Amino acid sequence: MMSEDQHGRAGTAVSSATTVTFGNPGTEAASFQSSQLSTRTFEDVLTRLRKEIEGAGLRVLNEIDPQKALQGIGRSTRGSRLIFFFHPELVVRVLETDWSAMVEAPLKLVVTELPEGTVSIRMADPIGAFGRYGNPALASFGKELAATCQRIIGASV
Repeated sequence: MMSEDQHGRAGTAVSSATTVTFGNPGTEAASFQSSQLSTRTFEDVLTRLRKEIEGAGLRVLNEIDPQKALQGIGRSTRGSRLIFFFHPELVVRVLETDWSAMVEAPLKLVVTELPEGTVSIRMADPIGAFGRYGNPALASFGKELAATCQRIIGASV
C-alpha cells in the first residue's frame, strides 16, 4: 500500500497504520463542553445527527473526517467526525447583536467511536461561548442554541 504525503502525493510504502491511542478528557472539559454517549453504531449516530440538525432548521455546513487525514501519515483511529452546522439567519442575529462573536460560529459536534464501542458526541457549550461577551441578548442566544443542540443530540443517541 502506498501512502500519500500531506499534499496528496504518493510517498513511501506503509505496511500497516499505527493506531492512535486516546488520552483521557481533561478534568475541566465538563465545565465548557457537553458530552453524551450512545450505544448506537457510529454510522447510525452520524445519520441521526444529520437528520436532527436539518429537522431543527439548521444546515450541515461541512464535515471533516480525521480518519482520512490520519491515513496520509500512516496512522489510524476508530470512527471520528467533526460536523459543522449553523444557519444564515443565525449569522445575521450574531452580526446584528455583536459581530465579534462570529468567532463562535458555526457550531461543531465531535463524534468519536471510543475503544469500548460506545460513541461520544461532544460540543463546546454555547451558553459559555456566547455568554462571555457581556451582552444579555447574546447570552440569551447562547441558551437558545444550547437547548436546540441538546434536543438534536438527545434524539440522536
